Amino acid sequence: MTGLAVVRAVHFAAAIEVIGALLFCWLLREAPCAVGGASERPYHAWLMHLALGSLVIVAISGMAWFALQVAQTSDGGLTAAWTSGAVHTVLFKTHAGTVWWVRLGIATALTILIVAFAWRDAADGPALGIAFALAIANLASCAWLSHAAADPGAFGPLHLGVHAAHLLGVSLWLGGFIPLLMLLSPAHRVADRSAVAVIHHVGVRFGDIALFAVALIVLTGVANTALLVEDTSDLMSGAFAKLLGAKLLLLLLMLVLAAYNRQVLLPRLASATPWHAAALLRRSVWAELAIGMVVLLIAGALGITPPGGTAE
Repeated sequence: MTGLAVVRAVHFAAAIEVIGALLFCWLLREAPCAVGGASERPYHAWLMHLALGSLVIVAISGMAWFALQVAQTSDGGLTAAWTSGAVHTVLFKTHAGTVWWVRLGIATALTILIVAFAWRDAADGPALGIAFALAIANLASCAWLSHAAADPGAFGPLHLGVHAAHLLGVSLWLGGFIPLLMLLSPAHRVADRSAVAVIHHVGVRFGDIALFAVALIVLTGVANTALLVEDTSDLMSGAFAKLLGAKLLLLLLMLVLAAYNRQVLLPRLASATPWHAAALLRRSVWAELAIGMVVLLIAGALGITPPGGTAE
């Protein structure tokens, strides 16, 4: 696992979390702000702090990603790349540089909106919709820095669209884990039935979105692999095949946990004694989150590993 793969994974995770925070802000617009009475701080404020913290990580990891990428173009590393003018060339004379400038503009506009939300008790619908669209654009634009962007074939634009849709599906599912855990935590500590009712309501709605996200992930994942791999033998051996196999195995495990949460634990939140189910749901979501982080690490490595080859 190279440094670039780890940095990419961190960048993806942070960008995904911005989407998750805004998604739950939307899901809870009509729900009580203070959950379970465990804290006087509105849940809206927690989500905005999560989004802002994630954006800081997006900025730092984005700069590290760019630096490591440019360093690969110079034998002497980043210092040599800077003194030789490689940094200037990449930023102002390449397609990748254009993508990074566009992403900087998106991230700046998104930060301004979220800072404005943080000063208010709630975000109005249209502004929240714009912020959500910007957050999705910020993550989806990573497709233009991936294998898909280097596809010179006739299906290159399709490849980009499929990869961007894949990132969207991942964000709608993985992005909800930390906000859901934040929502579950107070209910786990205090026996507040109104808090559990909010969790049940949001959990069901998030579950519906997650079902759509999983379907999108599977369909676009299959299409993305078909567009990327030219020879089926690349799926049988090499670093790419091993990483892809590990990713699929972990994804299957996540699907099992998600099905258990949806079919068993969420319905129990509407029972006469929901708090045990809330505690079990919290542990299960923690497990999904941990597996999801490993999946993102693998995805970070896949993005710089050619089919049939070894990681760069």
